[in-house]
Amino acid sequence: MTDCLQCGGPIAPDARIGTRFCSAKCRYAYRDKSRVRTVEQRACLSCGNQFTPKRTNGRVCSSACRQRLYRHRAKRGEAGKLRAAIHEAGHAVCAFVMGVRLELVSVRHAGSTDGRVVRVRPARVVVHVTHAQVKRASALAARMFAYQEAVVLYGGRAGEIAFYGDHTGFGGDSRSLAELRTECAYRIVTWNKLLHRACVCAGAIVAKHKDAIEQLAQALVASRTGTLAGDEAERIFHQAAKLRRTK
Repeated sequence: MTDCLQCGGPIAPDARIGTRFCSAKCRYAYRDKSRVRTVEQRACLSCGNQFTPKRTNGRVCSSACRQRLYRHRAKRGEAGKLRAAIHEAGHAVCAFVMGVRLELVSVRHAGSTDGRVVRVRPARVVVHVTHAQVKRASALAARMFAYQEAVVLYGGRAGEIAFYGDHTGFGGDSRSLAELRTECAYRIVTWNKLLHRACVCAGAIVAKHKDAIEQLAQALVASRTGTLAGDEAERIFHQAAKLRRTK
């Protein structure tokens, strides 16, 4: 005779073979308990603050943020698309200045984002070095990578502030920054200093290349698919930079 999986009590001897519960009540209770899932903290799509959602698909931390996100989606027409294009163009221009190659730049609405930039993955190179050299090179590469990524992520926010005086939200970029910090395992003081330098650098890049951002944003809006290949976006950036130097 086996015991009930829910309460541990005995199962009736005349129960059919394979019965795991002593009653329907225990069967339903065990089923409901198995459906409970632990939900980890995530960044709010509206304000970017970390919160623990009550449901597995929770995206915002409060009803105020839910309303703000809804209004932002509702107002997304031509003006909203242009603003999203300015945001993504800010990311792209900061990436080009920092030496990051992009695969594509897009303002197509997908899931919880209004657009995205996708960087080109570097080719893998095999080099024979000592363990000490690897350790020093890895630490330096991690700092440079974190700084580059932070500048690129702050570029969208800086672009909106430069053209509109404010920004609509930092949710998706905030999530990427949180993942970046986890990946690089920075202490909070060191991380905050890096973010401050990256924010200042992104603002300076955007202020210097406003014409390139505007042209790239217009090209994104004019595109039938709302997407530009990374090479095409980089060509627009270099053309605008060349015109700026000749003025």
